[in-house]
Amino acid sequence: MNTTLMGIPVEIVAMICFAVAAAYATFWPRPPRTATEERTPWQQLVLRWFHPLTWVWLGLAPLALKYINIAAAQFLGLLGLATYLIFMFVFVRERMRYPQG
Repeated sequence: MNTTLMGIPVEIVAMICFAVAAAYATFWPRPPRTATEERTPWQQLVLRWFHPLTWVWLGLAPLALKYINIAAAQFLGLLGLATYLIFMFVFVRERMRYPQG
């Protein structure tokens, strides 16, 4: 049972991740001023919630490492990675579509 991650207690790592998730849930990417079309519901969902959700998964991973097992922690970490990659794909695609001038 691991109680630290890089020498930091897993509870502290989780609290930092959850604080980052709360920040990103509050401050999220608004539509570009140059946008001529509304975002689709999928784009809105991804751009609003997937980045905070990434940090929630990453916060749960060290807790799973301590309280469940390494396989659960790895799964949550991979879930965080997948969520972040989806977010970045949609985010970059929107930025390329409506460049800021």
